[in-house]
Amino acid sequence: MRRKAFKEVLRKYLDGSATPDEKQLVEEWFEAMGGNDHHMTDAEESELFNHYSEKVLKKVYLEENEKAAPIFSLRSAWVRAAALVLVVLTPLLYLYTNHVWETGKDFVVSTPDLTNGKIVNTQASAMTVILSDGSHVVLNPGAAIILDAEFGDRIRELNLAGEAFFDVKRDSLRPFVVKTGDLITTVLGTSFTVKANPLDDNVTVTVKTGKVSLQPVSTEATDQTGKHILTQNQQVVYNVKDRTFLKKELGTDMPVPEPATTKRQRFNEAPVKEILQALENIHRTRILFEEDAFRGCRLSTSISAEENLFMRLDIICKAIGATYKVDGVSIQVTGKSCDAMDNNKTDKMDP
Repeated sequence: MRRKAFKEVLRKYLDGSATPDEKQLVEEWFEAMGGNDHHMTDAEESELFNHYSEKVLKKVYLEENEKAAPIFSLRSAWVRAAALVLVVLTPLLYLYTNHVWETGKDFVVSTPDLTNGKIVNTQASAMTVILSDGSHVVLNPGAAIILDAEFGDRIRELNLAGEAFFDVKRDSLRPFVVKTGDLITTVLGTSFTVKANPLDDNVTVTVKTGKVSLQPVSTEATDQTGKHILTQNQQVVYNVKDRTFLKKELGTDMPVPEPATTKRQRFNEAPVKEILQALENIHRTRILFEEDAFRGCRLSTSISAEENLFMRLDIICKAIGATYKVDGVSIQVTGKSCDAMDNNKTDKMDP
């Protein structure tokens, strides 16, 4: 059952509107968690409910724009049982609502727990990981990254297996390092793709924006002669077995960026098409979308080359009811026509 459906069942269970089947579902969940063996006095139940009710109800039942949940009486036996269900299931529901994503979504986001250090994309579609420094990593299915517990202190370093797209937050004092077996990729702030299949002798690095430095591990502590520099629209295929580099020019099919500037561009009820094209130019990343779907969409917002592209896309898509997915080369935005709804939106997170 999907997250929203399960939350709705719990809500109906509490307010007494649940069907017999829905009540049975909640009670079966409670029994599965050992609820039948957990006997408490009324005083204990009351104290436990008072401790968890506000936090649990807000966390599990309410969407972002809903008001605080009312306080329920513990006199009814079914309310006391529901309170116990919530107490027992809170850790499980927290994991479910924060780390398990609904099937059918094109784009999912995870914030890694560095106490574990390893993030693996077991989904059927790309998964974005937001690192503590603000950088985004788009993991293709089956890809994995391993971060050190001290990631971000002096150097931002991780290990990669599989294919991933990196949108690195610029930090001149803390280089961003991606290790893939025998190859080290070092950047300050840029966007690039690394493909490193453990069963393949080749490691491919493709730069979309900025500049990266490539170096075999064997030369890291000796000299600088093994370094190779890549810039925008360049690619290197490194053969791990032969330790050879094959450099390629990918052409200039990407949008020509505007001159570098930190000035923020502001839009007042502008067509979404215009905003997406501006994002494409300042971030030097191809953004694909169906013009007909967004023909009636207008939005008030602002954008800047200094901000994170994915965060701004999240805000824009939420405002117009759209979604997007990343394939490592381009970003595709999809959505329904704005003609059937209020098409003059305001970006509420606009600085």
